[in-house]
Formats: sequence, structure tokens, C-alpha cells
Amino acid sequence: MIAELIQVADTWTTGPLTGQEPRRQRSVHWFIDLDAHGNVLGLSPTAGQEEKRAKQFALPANYKLGSPNQFNWLPDFLSGPPNEIFPDGVMGTNSEGNKAKQAKWLELVLRAGKELPNNEAVQGVVKFVERNPVFSELPLPELADEDKKALLKDLDGGTVTFSFRVNGRLVFNQPDAKSWWARQVQNQRNQIVGRLRLGQDAFLQDSGPLTDSSPTVFGNVPLASFDKAPFWSYGLGNQTATFRLETAEKAAAALNALVNNQSFRFQLEQFGKKQLFAVFWAVHRTSGQQFTADFMQLLDQPDPLAVRDYLCGIWGKRPPEIAMADFHVAILLKGTGRFSVRSWHTDTLGNADEHVRRYFEAIKLPDDEEQSPALRDLAWVTIAKTKRQKTKPAPATYNALFESAWRGTPLPFDLLAATIERQRVELASGDPDTAEFKARLAARTALVQLYFALKLNNPLLTTSEMTINTKETAILCGRLLALFDKIHDAAHDGKSASSPANRLYGAASATPALVFPRLCHLARYHLQRIGGGWAHNLEFGVPKEKRMDGVLEDFEGLAAVVARLKEAAGGDFPRILSLEDQGRFALGFYYERERCRRWPSSQTEQPETSNS
Repeated sequence: MIAELIQVADTWTTGPLTGQEPRRQRSVHWFIDLDAHGNVLGLSPTAGQEEKRAKQFALPANYKLGSPNQFNWLPDFLSGPPNEIFPDGVMGTNSEGNKAKQAKWLELVLRAGKELPNNEAVQGVVKFVERNPVFSELPLPELADEDKKALLKDLDGGTVTFSFRVNGRLVFNQPDAKSWWARQVQNQRNQIVGRLRLGQDAFLQDSGPLTDSSPTVFGNVPLASFDKAPFWSYGLGNQTATFRLETAEKAAAALNALVNNQSFRFQLEQFGKKQLFAVFWAVHRTSGQQFTADFMQLLDQPDPLAVRDYLCGIWGKRPPEIAMADFHVAILLKGTGRFSVRSWHTDTLGNADEHVRRYFEAIKLPDDEEQSPALRDLAWVTIAKTKRQKTKPAPATYNALFESAWRGTPLPFDLLAATIERQRVELASGDPDTAEFKARLAARTALVQLYFALKLNNPLLTTSEMTINTKETAILCGRLLALFDKIHDAAHDGKSASSPANRLYGAASATPALVFPRLCHLARYHLQRIGGGWAHNLEFGVPKEKRMDGVLEDFEGLAAVVARLKEAAGGDFPRILSLEDQGRFALGFYYERERCRRWPSSQTEQPETSNS
């Protein structure tokens, strides 16, 4: 992975990265507007009125090696969270740690003021900080009480960055301020290089200074640790990897560039202070040119229209030389002071494109679904959904789903088992009329489809047409339960608080022979209660010549599904269904349920009732 990151650094889209750059792309949420005398003129959001949004700028950034802690923390020039700019912080009770950081930040600004006496913009900031400003004096926007509390919480939490404008000019963009800062960064690096010994590593040619610490990534996490033994399993004792300083600089710069660019990454989940996300990029094998894999973004909150356009290939077929580009994907878990690589794989761009297309085809739901399930939706339906949600899907769940999408890796059986368990519980306890219930039911169905689509030597095609037309026993049992639900609902005018699916889904999907005979008996009473042409349609369906919707195809009713099931099961309901068959049962139930919602109207008739 280090070698590939060095390649990214050498061929980055905006120019080669060395890791020694004094300015890097950072987010700024607010500008403190000052006049030349350091008086506050206003507080301006950088990206509209949504306080949590930010705009990216090339900000002065320190040359950092190792973890920035109380001993070696360095401030960035002319920007930072408000607790590092204001002595008392946001709430007036700044922590000792933030006070120490604020003192270093203040010292840096005052030093710049002394060495740049003729820069009006820098002097404006100096005059502002020399007055020991109080955060409460800033003119915050007019907000409702709850919104203001939320804003102050974000500001106090250190997740919001401030910078300065003086008389409308960005201070960090002043030419002499940029030159001054570049000299500071070079001095920082020279001090480190001066104490390092020369040597070689496995990544760059020739020799250079060997580092015993590394630049930071994700803001404050060292790229590598040199005080731990990563090779115990190979019996190498306390040996650690050797990096040249330039190797660590380039690799860290490349990883930061990937993480900070929306075209090359997306976040999968937040686990407290930990973040799980993926980075991905493609490189032409001959020219080294990088490609953005736009289709990977569709895995995150997919737009059904965008997915459809992608599957239809509106961008045309990739040229062969591009399709053979090396495609790299890493799933990273960033914690406090450490990060880990959860998985790392290389394939071709063409293969990745093919697997993602197969993934979207596998999770495709009926055409009238308003929203395709995102990858994180599939992860969330494997666990319980509660009002005060604290539990989250495990990182391994996201790993499995993500790799199934771009590598075509079969899903673990455990994911199917967890999904089936949630299906049983939520069918018994959920409100089927709520949007959340419908969305989670749809996402569980998509996950089951994905499991079977990627299963090795799997003959089952997981399309709605195949599910409805198959003679698979478990699928037909699921369809039958959905039909019983429809008949029950019609018999009670939609006012019943209980239905066969609510009461008996778990038992029906696991032990059909114990449940379905009784449901068949109840269905006869319900059909007699409904009576007339509607009861006949429910039992015998609607022949194509009597459909009022113009579709020239017979619409099956209860009798046809029962006849199919008798033929498939040999005349008896199956005694026990395996977990995989329970997955097939779930597919049949979902698609018959959706089909029943679109039951066609027909020419009115009053036939005699007959047994199904």
C-alpha cells in the first residue's frame, strides 16, 4: 500500500505531492471580519447559512511528525477552532489543554506581526488578538434557541474552523504572509532532518534520512509507528519497518489528499470517536494517470435515477486501456491516535465497474420504489432499530457489504442469518403502514437478494419476475403468506390490528406445515365474508381479457399459487425450512406483497364460490 500511495503522490491530479507543502486543503466554516485596527466587523459563514457546511481553502499547515500532544503540538497559522483562538474559549471555561494551545497560537501570530510589520492584514489580526478578545462579543447569527445551542456545542467541540479577513481580504492569502509561513515550515523540517541518520528503504531509490516518526494523517494520527513490533508472527522480534523521511512524507500526503477529496472516498460509519471509511482510486498502467471512480459514490445514498443511468451506460463503454487501469481500494478505521487498514485490495477498473453493476442489479427492487437502498441501509437492517439508537452495525458488516459491491465477494452466512432474524422480529412487532417499516423491509429484501446473487453456483435469479414465476417451494410459501395477508385485510376492511404476517411470519417461514393448513382454513371464511367479484378475483386472479389496466397477462390469485406450491412440494407443505430457504421465503413474501398492492381492477362479475 505504501508503494501505491507514493505513486498517487507523484501523479496527483493537481501536481506532485512531496508532503513538505506549507499549505494544504482545509475546511473553513467562518470568517472573522476585521478592519485594519483589529475591530470586529462581523462573522461570515463561508458556505451559506447552514452552519455545519464549510468551504475548502489552501490554508497554512504545519509540518508535523508524530502525534500532536501537549509536548509537540504545533498551531496552524491564521486559522483554528475558536477554543484555540479565544483565551476563554467558547463557553468561558476553556480547558487547560486548549489554553496551552491558544498560547502557542497567539505566540505564532505575534511573531508573524513582528516579522511582517508592513503587512496591514496581519497587523489587523495582531491588534485583534492583543486585546484578549472574548468569544461572546462576536455577532453570532440570529437563530432559534435550540439552533443556537447546537451551534455553540459544535463551536465548543472543536469541529468548526475560523479564519480571518481584514478589510475584505483573506489574510492567509497575502503574498508575504505565504512566503513567511513557507520559511517557517522549511525551518521545522530542517530541524528534524538534522538529527536523522542516512539509510535506504524498500520504496525509494538511493539513500536519505531515515525517520523514527512520521507525518500525521486524518488531522492528528501518525501514518506509522516505529516503537512497536509489527512482525511478531514471523519471529523477527522487535524489528520494525524502515522508512525514509521522503517515503513517509509522500505516503502521508497522498493519503490525506485522498481522504480530503470527495471523489476518492466516502465515510461508511461513525463509531463514537472512530470513523470507518473507504478510499479508492484508479491509475493507468502506462501513463500513471489517475481516474476517479464516480460509480463508487453511488454506493453511498444512491440516487435511483443516477443508478439507472449508470446501469444503462450513458457514459459509454470504457476504452480497453482505461478498463485495465489498476483500481485500488482501502477500508480504513480511524480512531484516537491510531488508524488501521481493515482491508486493502487491487483489481482492474473494468472488473470493479462490472462488479458494481452486478451489485446494483442484485439489490434492484420493484420499479415503483422511490428510493434504492444505500449500502449503509443494508448494514443497518441487520440490527435492531430503536428510538434511542446506540448500537451500530459492526465494521465487519460494512467491510463485507462494501467488498461484495466492488469485488463481487459472497456475503457471509452470518449476515443472512442476522437479516432473517430481524425480519421475524420486525414483522411481528412493527407497524406495516409506516415509511420506516417499508424502507427497512425493502432493504432487508435487497440484502437477501444480494446474498443469493453472489452465492457461488447459485441458480436463483433474484429479479421480481423470476421470483413471481418460479416454482421454488420456499418462495411460493412466502407468496402464499402475503396473499393470506391480503385476503385477511380485505375481509376486515383494512381495520384489523393483527394479520397472518404479524402473528405468524416467524413460524410460517420456519415450519410451514404447522401454520399453513390453519391459514388455508381461515382464508376460506375470509373469502366467504368478502363475497362477490372481489372474493373471486382474490381466489382465482384476474384473466388478461378482463383486466382493466390494459396489461395482456393473467394476474394470479390464491388458487394459482396453491396449485404451484402443491406441484413443487409434492402435495404437502414443507415441515422445516433452512435459513437459506427462509431467505427465499422472504423474497417471495416481499414481491407478492408488492404485487398485491397493485392488484388490477377487473370487469365486475358475481361467480359462484369454489374451493382453492
